[in-house]
Amino acid sequence: MFDSLPNNLPAASPAPSPEVPKDPPVSPSLGGSTSTKIPQDNPDEFISVMPAQFRSGKNRKAKSTIQADITNPNALPIQSKKRKITLIIVIIVVVVLVGAAAGFYFWAKNYLQGPKNSIINQPTNNQPATSQAPELKLTTDLKDASQQELANATLDFPIGSLSKDQTPLTLTTAVPDSATIIDKSYQYLGGGVYKIGPSLPTITSASLVITYTAALVQGALWESDIKMAYLQNGSWTAVSGAQLDTTQKTVTATFNNSLPADTFALVVDQSKMQAPSSEVQIAPSVLSSPDQDNDGLTDVEEKIYGTDPIKADTDGDGTPDGLEVANLSDPLHADGTLIMSGLVKVYTNDSWAYSFYYPSGWLVKALPETDLSDVMVTTNTTEYFEVSVADNSAQLTPREWYLKIAPQADSTQLVDTVVAGQPAVWSPDHLNVYVANQGKMYTLTYSLGAEQQANFKTTFKMFIKSFQFISNPQAGQENMPAGDYRGNRPDGTLIKYASSTAVYILQSSQKDPVPSEAVLTKLGHTFKDVVTIPDQEWYPDGPVAQ
Repeated sequence: MFDSLPNNLPAASPAPSPEVPKDPPVSPSLGGSTSTKIPQDNPDEFISVMPAQFRSGKNRKAKSTIQADITNPNALPIQSKKRKITLIIVIIVVVVLVGAAAGFYFWAKNYLQGPKNSIINQPTNNQPATSQAPELKLTTDLKDASQQELANATLDFPIGSLSKDQTPLTLTTAVPDSATIIDKSYQYLGGGVYKIGPSLPTITSASLVITYTAALVQGALWESDIKMAYLQNGSWTAVSGAQLDTTQKTVTATFNNSLPADTFALVVDQSKMQAPSSEVQIAPSVLSSPDQDNDGLTDVEEKIYGTDPIKADTDGDGTPDGLEVANLSDPLHADGTLIMSGLVKVYTNDSWAYSFYYPSGWLVKALPETDLSDVMVTTNTTEYFEVSVADNSAQLTPREWYLKIAPQADSTQLVDTVVAGQPAVWSPDHLNVYVANQGKMYTLTYSLGAEQQANFKTTFKMFIKSFQFISNPQAGQENMPAGDYRGNRPDGTLIKYASSTAVYILQSSQKDPVPSEAVLTKLGHTFKDVVTIPDQEWYPDGPVAQ
């Protein structure tokens, strides 16, 4: 493969020369050629070169990339070193990626599924862990029909009183179904109660503060008797230990371990808040007609009762004429009764079981088209009194009844009272009084008609004072025939039995025989005033009327 040497070169000297080690051959497959190290003492020696066809660009590239350290026979090629470094880097990257993927997997698993058997909210600063619920305050207010606030309540559960998983609670106001209140001895104030919902919670402690406004107790004499009470099984029970502060107008109660009920209210004993009807001012916004002697009877009323219009105490017994009439006493005779004076008569409505007094010169008429449930008492002016009866099967109290028929009324202007021994309430104008009795509601009304001034305010008081319910008491009275019942019609009633023509006048719950028409006239009555009663209605016998 090499060019021939020249033939004219002299023969080589036989002198010995040091042996030159041969370089290891380079593999022909790699495109290399054999080379020999030339001794320094033979400068004429030629070095053979690789033919041009073997020195292409491709081979140069291969040669340049595949180099070895010719000074170190044990050294690896440079390409092998690079491959080793690359492999190490790849392995490191793979390990890092696998570790990151594994870490992400376990993090995602704990995040999505939540920790198992782990402690949440690990305490810090060496403080013990707590599961206490935060403080909870519930508030609500009670308003009347005109949206005026009458009272408000705040129910406070301190930190830890409730469990953390307690169902959300509410505090609202409501008007209770009167049918659910069996015990009527207490009257709840403001026309509403406070209800805790949806159910009673389990607690360790709680406090309830009810604050009322001046509008709720305006003009009331019973403010000091206000109590906080809870409704349970149809009855009101005063909360033990509740504190009333009339200066701050609050009632405060604390509860430990449990709440006694879900319904609370401010209440007052009915007996404390019922003003006697005689103490109520009739129609205070309406002027009365003249009263010269200021005895409580107008000059028009003085004529009806025959009293002296310029002398306040006609009979001189120390009591003004008006007060005597209002209390059913005879203003003309000391120690006399109004019914026995002949100045008034008794009207009895057997269909609806009631009676009342009215001046002898007035007329009473039951309206047949109302099944006698409406009765009018006409006067000598355009004014009149009226009694009407309506069904009250829902057993509403008089106050509840009035607020139902007049929902826009200001409940604070209603005045509770007692009529004929039954609970009653005055309308705000004090011209109507509502009385509940045995599933019926009785309304007693004073109508002014066309008059600009009221002439009969005291007579209306007498009318209400004399109003009485007729019932059939239990049998068993002494000397009462079997099958009879004890009558309870008011004194002054003229009666006769269906099977007899004898006339009696009731006095002190006894029947006094009236011997003649002259005596009847003397008593201020006529035969048309006589009421026929059942033979079974029994009264003990009294002395003969004089």
